[in-house]
Amino acid sequence: MSKIERDLGANKIYLKIVEGSLRQKSQEGNPEAIRREWQAGGESGIVWEIPSKAAYGHITDVSFYEGEKDGRRFTTLNIALDEDENGKTPILTAGIDTKYAQDILKKLPNIKFDQEVRLRPYSFLPEGEDRNVVGVEITHRDNMENFTLKVKDFFYDSEKKESKHGYPVPAKEREEMTSKDWKRYFEDANDFVIEYIKEYIVPKFSKEGREAAALDNVIDDKDPLSEIPF
Repeated sequence: MSKIERDLGANKIYLKIVEGSLRQKSQEGNPEAIRREWQAGGESGIVWEIPSKAAYGHITDVSFYEGEKDGRRFTTLNIALDEDENGKTPILTAGIDTKYAQDILKKLPNIKFDQEVRLRPYSFLPEGEDRNVVGVEITHRDNMENFTLKVKDFFYDSEKKESKHGYPVPAKEREEMTSKDWKRYFEDANDFVIEYIKEYIVPKFSKEGREAAALDNVIDDKDPLSEIPF
């Protein structure tokens, strides 16, 4: 059963990942809401949002939403959790070009979807650095029921310090890469991960995907419901 770390009072709780936290859209005057200034596409504005630091539960859907607003096209990653005790469904959302979405996408293949996860965005500036470290920590429960088991990047071997599972590598030596080369490389790498998730992860949450997984478990003499997302 999913929970977020505050009562947000809505049937579907859309939580935008921004500035190292989860934000639900609200209105000025709400004592729980905080003010945020935004800029996008040459425009700017002010929104009022209720912040939460984390959400946890079973992931019940992974999807991409393509939309258009004020003539600008955009795509978001949406992660739905199971209903909480009040029948409310948290949906975490982030633009696919953000570091939050990219971090989640790289970890999705390593998630055990039959187990609860805790998703905690972060953004902080390390001492002596000039850029924030941004991402989403995803953890499973340990034997003591605490969320301490970190889900790792599926596409990177931290011990060997190299990419894996077909993740693109730069076409040139690092010292030969220009800023344009790096921009093109990261765009291609992000596209690769998105296509991988669309092909191998998104179908897991369809009716056909669940039935096929259950059949495979029976054939392998496993619990039919093992590793099936709910």
